[in-house]
Amino acid sequence: MATVLPSLEVAEGVAIIRLRSENGMNALDDAVSDELQRLLDEVESADGIRALVVTGEGRSFSAGGDFAQLAQLADAVRTDEGAADVRARVRQNSRIIERLRALDAVTVAAIDGACIGAALGMTLACDARIVTPRATLSTGFISLGLSADFGTAYLLTDAIGRAQASRWLLGGERFTGDAALRAGFATAIAEPGTLLDSAVALAERWSVFPVATAGMKAGIRDADEGGLARHLEYEADRFVAALRHPQAQASVAKAVAKLAR
Repeated sequence: MATVLPSLEVAEGVAIIRLRSENGMNALDDAVSDELQRLLDEVESADGIRALVVTGEGRSFSAGGDFAQLAQLADAVRTDEGAADVRARVRQNSRIIERLRALDAVTVAAIDGACIGAALGMTLACDARIVTPRATLSTGFISLGLSADFGTAYLLTDAIGRAQASRWLLGGERFTGDAALRAGFATAIAEPGTLLDSAVALAERWSVFPVATAGMKAGIRDADEGGLARHLEYEADRFVAALRHPQAQASVAKAVAKLAR
């Protein structure tokens, strides 16, 4: 299946990035991550963008990492040279998280359908998250014997607290939009038909005073004291170490074979 790259549109100071795919699951791979970085370049360099909404086109926000690419990574990490390459790729892709957090513009994730793994981390890098009742959220990593990437463990713990984050990360459960709202993951809930309008409206409300908003966001980032950047470095090491383990190798192979049936 050919990769369909994310799209960007801008209207009245609000940019919208849409994750896309032929099957509507909007999986993330290196090509998608590279395009997201390019689109963020456009958002950062454009004049007058005061808010960014990130959403998915079709039946999901994103089902997370592409399984075909994950199988390639699992094969690559069998050698030290391949493991080093995978580590570099994981870290490069995770710069999306740092860049979303660093934007002066208000960022809102509009989530419908599946939002799993790395995709969950991407939404956590946004200032707000609006979900639908039918949204299905999961960290997903533990079911494959993997450690988290895209800053998911760090950002989820920051968003909902250690006890709740442990349940999401270690238990690997799936949560509905209503449960995500109760846990503090979601800022608000909206019906699928009004999700994007609700996200744009929130982005507009929070970005009325762009200079003040940028200063406020800088203050919020100051509270982090550089912890995210350190975490992302260690996270890449842990992801590769977990992927090299025989249990993860077997789990990934099983998942890919199941998907191919």
